[in-house]
Amino acid sequence: GIERAQLNWLAVGDYLGITVGYFLTPYGIWNVEHGSPVIISVRPPFMQVRHFVPLNQLGLQLFGRLFPGANT
Repeated sequence: GIERAQLNWLAVGDYLGITVGYFLTPYGIWNVEHGSPVIISVRPPFMQVRHFVPLNQLGLQLFGRLFPGANT
């Protein structure tokens, strides 16, 4: 199945953006500079082994930039 997928949308330049997607739950040391993330860990955390925390999550992120005090 699909391990991760995301969709990014920028509204007004870099001032407002939305990311929605299906993400891997982060743990350990990540190398995300390649197509697939490399998770460096001896073994997964206990919480994921016992399925208290899912391996993947569906989520929404709002992001943007604010320049307080900037002249417009």
